Amino acid sequence: AVGLLILVAAFGVSPTSPGGKAGYLAVRAPGLTWLTHVAARRSDRMLRAVLRTLLHRPDAVTGELLAQVKAVLDRPGAGAAWASFQHDEVRWRGPRAYFVDELASLGCPVVLLAGEHDGLVSPADVRAAADRIPGSRYRQLPDAGHWLPRDAPGPVVAELTDLLDRTRYRR
Repeated sequence: AVGLLILVAAFGVSPTSPGGKAGYLAVRAPGLTWLTHVAARRSDRMLRAVLRTLLHRPDAVTGELLAQVKAVLDRPGAGAAWASFQHDEVRWRGPRAYFVDELASLGCPVVLLAGEHDGLVSPADVRAAADRIPGSRYRQLPDAGHWLPRDAPGPVVAELTDLLDRTRYRR
């Protein structure tokens, strides 16, 4: 049984796909995902631009992060799983995954953390999902984007520590 669920920059709580109809078309455009993947591997400028869609703080996109992401992108088949997920998930009428009703039926405390500047999953959608889940708690972290643990590590740790301190789940 689930005793506590903490959703950090949750996917599956928004009725719309990132980018809406344009996002759908971008996912379906032949070769665009592959081209973006190749460009991000070859160009620091392109990779920084991609990472800035996930991160709000400019200083969060460091040389170390670029090197780590490039190492992952250089693995054989690195983009295949992501492209497959996007193609299956992103639909004209919205994402395949929309779990708000299922979350509401869990019967355990649910905490949803969202970045104030999340451009992929709207904080308004996360708040609306929290409003539909009985007993849930919504927290919006200021000056943060979608990749919360990277963009706002201190506030994320503080929220998680506070939650664990206030529950019986701390060991």
